[in-house]
Formats: sequence, C-alpha cells, structure tokens
Amino acid sequence: MQVAWRTHPGRLRTCNEDNLFADSESGIFLIADGMGGHHGGEVASHLAVKTVTDYLRSRIVALDDVGSIGSLIVEAIQEANQAIFLQARQDPGLSEMGTTLVLASCYGADVYLAHVGDSRAYLIQDRSIRSLTNDHTLIAQMVRSGEVTWREARAHRLRHVLTRYLGTSDAVIPELRVLRWKPGDCMMLCSDGLTSMLEEKDILKVLLKEQGNLQTSTEKLVALANRRGGKDNISVILISWN
Repeated sequence: MQVAWRTHPGRLRTCNEDNLFADSESGIFLIADGMGGHHGGEVASHLAVKTVTDYLRSRIVALDDVGSIGSLIVEAIQEANQAIFLQARQDPGLSEMGTTLVLASCYGADVYLAHVGDSRAYLIQDRSIRSLTNDHTLIAQMVRSGEVTWREARAHRLRHVLTRYLGTSDAVIPELRVLRWKPGDCMMLCSDGLTSMLEEKDILKVLLKEQGNLQTSTEKLVALANRRGGKDNISVILISWN
C-alpha cells in the first residue's frame, strides 16, 4: 500500500481548520474539516481526528471478528461527536464549532468507509473516477429531489449548508458502507476545499497524468485548486493498493 497526503490553508484563509491522519500500517485514513468561530474549527477537527484514531488503534488490534470493524468505526465517530459536543458546551468561545469527517479503514480487499458532512471519498479504478460518498448538505438534498442540477449546485448560495456534522448535538449517525477494491486501484479522501474548486474530470486528469506518483499528484491537485481560487482549506489523502 502506498500513501501520500497534502493539506494547505488555501489562498483566502490565514489558518487551516482541516486535520488529517494517514497510517498505512493500521490501514486508517481520515480527514476532518472543522468550522466555528474563535478557532473552533481547528479544535473540533483536531478532537475528531484524535478521538477516532485513539479509539480505533487501541481496539482494532484486539478484534477477533473482522465483521465488527464497521460497528467499531461507528462507535469511534460517536465518541468524537460526544467529545466535541461536550467541549463546546464547556467553552462559550467554542459554542458554534463542529466538523465534517470522512474515514477509510483498509483490510486487504475490504474498505470500510464512513463519513459525516461534505468531505468526500472517491475510487479511481480502470482509468475512471467514482464518488463513494453522498454529501450531507442541503444542496445535495435539492439535487437528489430534482430542484436543481449539479451544475447549478456548484454556484448555489446554499451549497455550504450542512445537514449533518460532528458536534451539532449529543448524537450523530455516520453513513457507513463496505466496498472491495483490487490491486492497482487508488482511493482519494478530500475536504470540500478541493472539490469546490475542481470537478471530477480535473481530478482524474491529474491522477492519470502522474501515473501512480501519489505525492506529486497530491501536490498538483492542491496547486490546481489554489489556481482556481483556493477559497477554502484543502486536504487530500491518496491511497494506492499495489
């Protein structure tokens, strides 16, 4: 397994409220995109990443039943939500903080994928790219109901309104799925700072041009997103099964 990652504040932000974790040894990869005033986004995304990774890494090694991994991931995300929610209640300066989260846990041919919010996962397979997540946003709901098209949604004033994220209440339900991948496939996790600037065809073009050079690919994706405006923090993790 090969892994590369890159995170950048973008062109308009002075701080980076994204946090990520990428560990090929444990097979755990995640990105959290924080939000909230008074550096609340940084606190929320950091809490999410630390809580989830600590929870999973201390328990997965002791698992006897691989089928329990999905339940363990849901528990870890719920623990992170609770930590953020309680911290926000204790500190008035952090009362509006929250974070998205997208997570992949890789075990051979199986990938356990979970997300809350609009950070995304993609599978690059057979020279094509496929989204693996559905945005938890108001505009995504409007697209699914036929009120607007995806092209209209990219510039819609409601495109950043989240319907689900960590820290909003004392309970959250992540979306969980299990998929299979094969040698030669590549998975990408990213925050919306990338996908709000680049379309899927732009991402695929960069990845195909670099022919498996993951580190260069992450750097070029971030650079291209910045050239297109860089309006938000940008984070990318690429995972390849060779």
